[in-house]
Amino acid sequence: MKRVKPTKFFAVPRAWEKMADKMQEVGKKNTGLKKKVADFAKAAATKHHTLVREGKRDPATPSWDYRIAKKLVFNRIHEALGLDEAVKRTVPTSSAAAPLSMETFYYFQSLDIILTEFYGCTEASGPQTCNMAGKFNTSTRPARGWDYPCLFWPINRTTLPSRVGGTSILGCQQ
Repeated sequence: MKRVKPTKFFAVPRAWEKMADKMQEVGKKNTGLKKKVADFAKAAATKHHTLVREGKRDPATPSWDYRIAKKLVFNRIHEALGLDEAVKRTVPTSSAAAPLSMETFYYFQSLDIILTEFYGCTEASGPQTCNMAGKFNTSTRPARGWDYPCLFWPINRTTLPSRVGGTSILGCQQ
């Protein structure tokens, strides 16, 4: 990935878990000042992204500790992973096809990599819902009542469960 430098990276949860395992292995070798700086950075990112996700902080006005952590630690991590171009975008890193564990989500959040989870099915050409910052808490279940600007399928709210329709869905004509 370092050579390719993707602007978006989409993977199944197992791939994210394997990446996290490998990174945690490397991180366990840190000691002394390097470990203290890493712990400081992880705490700053966790606090920042939790507040953004809850709608309590504007992502455009980060705290001083988060800005320092980004400059000293996260930019280097993102570059080492080859995700330095991807993390600059909206919805840059995503997961789907199976539930993503909260442990994996929070680990990457602590490294300033936000995983957007998509929920959908192959019959409907992929995602119908996704978790977005400031909208609702992270979970593999879609939130009721939210329309997602990045998704184009109309949702019929008169029936439960909701039906998704559109020309992209198994011959469904609208």
